[in-house]
Amino acid sequence: MVSIDVSLADASFGSMDEAREDTSVRQADDNIVVAESPDAVDEQESCETKESRTTTSYVWEVRDLVRRSRAENRILSEEFVCGGIPFRLLAFLKGNMQHSSLSLFLEIDKTFRESKHDRWGAHMQFEMVVINHLDGSKSSHSAESQHIFNARHVDRGFEKLVSLAKLKDPSEGFLKPDGSIQIKVLLKLVFLEEPRPLDVLPGYDSKKETGYVGLRNQGATCYMNSFLQTLFAISFLRKAVYAMPTENLEVQPLSPKMNDSQSTSVNMPLALQRLFYELQTRRDVVATRRLTKSFGWDNADAFQQHDVQEFSRILADVLEGKMAKTEVAGTIAKLFEGKYENVVECINVDFRSKRPEEYQDLSLTVRGCKDILESMKQFVEWETLEGDNKYLADGHGHQDARRGYRFLTFPPVLQIQLKRFEFDLGTKCFSKVNDKFIFYDELDLNEFISKDGMSDDDAVDYVYVLHSVLVHQGSGYGGHYQVFLRPTGKDQWYLFDDETVVMCDKKHAIEENFGGRDLRYPKSDIFKTSNAYMLVYVRRNKIKEFLSPVRNEEIPHHLIQRFALEEQLEEEARKKREDDALKTNLTILTCDQLASWTGVEIPPISQMKTVRTYKKNCLDTFKEQALREFGIPVQNQRYFHVTNRKNGSLRANRLANPSTMSTAFEIMQDSEKVFFVGNLPNLPVPTPHLDTRQPRKYILIFLKWFDPATNSLSGIGCDVFRREDNVSTAFQRIREMKDLPDDCNLLGFEEEHAIQGLVNRLRPDDTYARQSLVSGDIFCFQDMPPINSASSLMVDETKSPSEMDDSTDPTGALNVSSAAENLSRQEIIATFKDPCKIPDMSARGFLFYQSELIKVSFMPHSNEDRKKATTFLKSNQIFRQSSDSSPNRKSGSSNSSSNTSRDNVRSSTNWKYQLEKARQSLRNNGNFVLSLNGNTEIVLLLEFLQLVLNVPSERLKLYTSAVHDPERPDHRSIPSASTLKNTVTTESNRIFFQIMDFSPSQLQENFVLSCLWRSTNSYKSELDLKLLVPRTDTVKDVQTRISERLLKEKLISEDQIKQLRFFLMKEGKFESWIDEYSNLAIHLTRAMPEYLTRRRLVCEIIPQSEIELKQSELVWVNFVSRLPYGQTMGFTAQKESLPFSIHFSETETLNDVKMRIQTRFNLSSHDFSKWEFVLMKSVYNSPPVSNDDVLHAILGEHSRDSRRYLSVHIKEDKKRKYGNSDWQSDRSLRIKR
Repeated sequence: MVSIDVSLADASFGSMDEAREDTSVRQADDNIVVAESPDAVDEQESCETKESRTTTSYVWEVRDLVRRSRAENRILSEEFVCGGIPFRLLAFLKGNMQHSSLSLFLEIDKTFRESKHDRWGAHMQFEMVVINHLDGSKSSHSAESQHIFNARHVDRGFEKLVSLAKLKDPSEGFLKPDGSIQIKVLLKLVFLEEPRPLDVLPGYDSKKETGYVGLRNQGATCYMNSFLQTLFAISFLRKAVYAMPTENLEVQPLSPKMNDSQSTSVNMPLALQRLFYELQTRRDVVATRRLTKSFGWDNADAFQQHDVQEFSRILADVLEGKMAKTEVAGTIAKLFEGKYENVVECINVDFRSKRPEEYQDLSLTVRGCKDILESMKQFVEWETLEGDNKYLADGHGHQDARRGYRFLTFPPVLQIQLKRFEFDLGTKCFSKVNDKFIFYDELDLNEFISKDGMSDDDAVDYVYVLHSVLVHQGSGYGGHYQVFLRPTGKDQWYLFDDETVVMCDKKHAIEENFGGRDLRYPKSDIFKTSNAYMLVYVRRNKIKEFLSPVRNEEIPHHLIQRFALEEQLEEEARKKREDDALKTNLTILTCDQLASWTGVEIPPISQMKTVRTYKKNCLDTFKEQALREFGIPVQNQRYFHVTNRKNGSLRANRLANPSTMSTAFEIMQDSEKVFFVGNLPNLPVPTPHLDTRQPRKYILIFLKWFDPATNSLSGIGCDVFRREDNVSTAFQRIREMKDLPDDCNLLGFEEEHAIQGLVNRLRPDDTYARQSLVSGDIFCFQDMPPINSASSLMVDETKSPSEMDDSTDPTGALNVSSAAENLSRQEIIATFKDPCKIPDMSARGFLFYQSELIKVSFMPHSNEDRKKATTFLKSNQIFRQSSDSSPNRKSGSSNSSSNTSRDNVRSSTNWKYQLEKARQSLRNNGNFVLSLNGNTEIVLLLEFLQLVLNVPSERLKLYTSAVHDPERPDHRSIPSASTLKNTVTTESNRIFFQIMDFSPSQLQENFVLSCLWRSTNSYKSELDLKLLVPRTDTVKDVQTRISERLLKEKLISEDQIKQLRFFLMKEGKFESWIDEYSNLAIHLTRAMPEYLTRRRLVCEIIPQSEIELKQSELVWVNFVSRLPYGQTMGFTAQKESLPFSIHFSETETLNDVKMRIQTRFNLSSHDFSKWEFVLMKSVYNSPPVSNDDVLHAILGEHSRDSRRYLSVHIKEDKKRKYGNSDWQSDRSLRIKR
């Protein structure tokens, strides 16, 4: 064995499982001879020595190969031992089902592997040889292989070691004269994987074994769990958390299905109190969901891994704020806060600067340091400031100096973060430093304390005892956190790994977390990926005060009562959830719902009543619940299936038969659990002994009433009629229900499918059967209009079907007295032009009208449009534009009838109701919903919205939703010639409105000019001036208009008008100066569509230092942004920022120019220190410019080249630096304060 690497060579390598057959395994018999190789040790060697050897060779002689039957194909060798592990060889002497080759596998003895732990494993290296007795050099060798044998991977070998034809051919030399072959295996134990301390068996009880419980991982919250266990173990902090005032908060049950909207009411101190209380008192795993909800996290946050040091800093900061102004204020500072001085000493002049700072943790370097003491020494080493990095000393200018830190105090609880993550500029990713780094059980830091001004009485013994070790397992891309803790400061260590807590020894807690090379691979450069990342030390003289156990009696009584009550409420909620899991939903339609329904057909399933009932129930047992829910006597209840007919209409079609009444709901499909239940005592109940055809003699009819005077439709109820009777019985039933006289003439229609235009007139003198009326049909009645009515939909019911003239619809769909009244559905709905006008019509026409209604949500196109709408609503000016002046109307399209129609719209009750409702919603929510006629023309909708928004309709633009994102508007506006139903979609009934600054009529000869204004002392745009400018204006004319506007706004004085200058920029970069006598519109558009151009006009006052300079002498500097780390380390232009001009001589450096820039923009030293100058050559090639660089040398003739320019990147101002150096994550860590 010379190589660890696995080489497959020509052998096919696989698992024994792939070669198994359905034949029994035969143990070694008399025909199989087992012998030790010549290299074996003396026979007198003890068994213990043999079993402890890590290298073994074994020869297996198999006899009678040719004469063996197919059933004898699969055999096992005797047991042999390597490194104390018993193995066997398994051979397929005649090949398996897939290959005609000898297959040979090495496997662990079954009894031995069953006695080992699931996490146990043996890393073995082996080679197999079929010996050639004629020529040893021609022996068939397998490839050298490696495999980790464990409970899941019990075997490994080769499927095609030697072909059977070659094996059985005596001339090849493998088959000996006696018909036997010899197989040799060379075996070496590389290392053993013993179970780790956390490797526990199923059913392990952490509380019983250790006295502690774990925290449930929500997805990637191991970092949080580890640190929370550390905080919990600091009893002083736990008592302070218990003492935070939460007595007056409302008691809330802990629900595992708490949604994000409920999370806003979760109090963070209370959630942390409950977590600590449960860790102290519960016997099983504690959930952290309530705490993360109090942080303001959602499910995505729970699956985003973060840095544990970052979490510790943010949590401490939030806790410090929550404890302020309470009796436990200052607890965080008392525990974790230390002080050091940032000292700077000049080398050549007598100047010294000291700035004291507080810290709550220390970040120590790992790379290049042997142990924690060496890293601490490196932390306090002096750093020399020289060259470009000279120190600016007050009164002395830039001086060579040295800078360092001096510790004034160390906190009682010292948190040390080890810098194990570094950003790799080559890969643009974080890499982990797995170098060995030694830390100690006891740490003496007295040598690092500054003794200046300290008396003996002030001296503190800074000797610390290791309290916890937070370990990171993984790489720079992610991993897993766990923590080793000794909660009381004594010798017993525990490993807390999310839900599991186990005891462990000091070696596992400390020495095995140093990192460094993995000793299991002595000949390779493989490093351990599991190592210490954060250490928590407690000062030795504070252990008793800070780590003494907290007794249950010390927990505030009000917390115990609160949590007991919450657990009681949660137990009730749990039982309710369990009970609810045994229930299912029934969708029920009743007569009461029909009576309140004002739409076409019957209510959709989504608007029917949903009733929860047990899955084991059936309709027969549900009747008692229906009595309580709907008040219908049990004996009068009749159930009908509500299903869709072939034409798509929803109806109560079929009476439930005895089989359905006794079928459990859990057997039914969801679509079968929709029923109409009626109080119908006159309908016979079908029974198994009753003629099954008898119920079909009756049909269920739903009854509606239409009032032409108010244009309203309402349900009345339902009843059962005999199919052989005339439909006049339904007319008579309506008279009774409406308390009408018997001689009252009625008009009746069958609402077959209003949307498809199927509304048929009922013939009262004909039977239900002859008119093909069935159960579930809907009848709609109204008063008979007068014979001489002016209504276009007048109907004469006095005529019988035989008396109808040619102008009458022969199908009985509508009997009217003129040919104009024989209109189809399409012809009728074509008259519905106005958005909210309900026309005068019959019940048939009204049903068509109702079927055309669409509920549309109107949303502002942007926040600016929302503000404009609010402003216009507050305005006293009312815009009422007549249709003949509307630009959306074609000339001559308006007439007196359309104007009269519009006046009727504005005077109708429905219009007034919708208008007031829309305005109220717009004021409160910024949007509104209208129920509009789908046939409404957009041009009329705009006129209606003019009254809703109080904005001239010609300044309104409407947009539909974007195809791939219904929440956002499309980029194309809705054409005014379209109709509403051709505009909105079923997926998103949204229309976005945009309020234009100017009307289209104003833009015919003008264009909207947007000019960015910047004053002398600002590098940002201060105002976006929008002006309506004639297209024929020159630049000089525009300059005059802008100057007048600036004077009016009091942004400049009369003297400054001559100091204004104008230029064009594009995507944040200077583009060109403009000739004051040229046409500005051409400059801005450059013959491109206006929505494609990105050019902007900029106006500014010429800086005093540039008044005498020519335009060609100026160099422009633009602003750039750093691309995120996940993409690249380059820069990109800030498209909305304004470039600024500079000038420099041939010898001036960047530092000279920076001083003028800082003075010009009046920036403080702190703010200007964030300005980073780079030479922008490309997105990926932007080298920094140093202060000593001569600008003319690095820019030269390229100083005005748009492909190579000086740029400024303003670094972000981070209040606090969390985590390791520049640690970035996809979703930033935050905790709601």
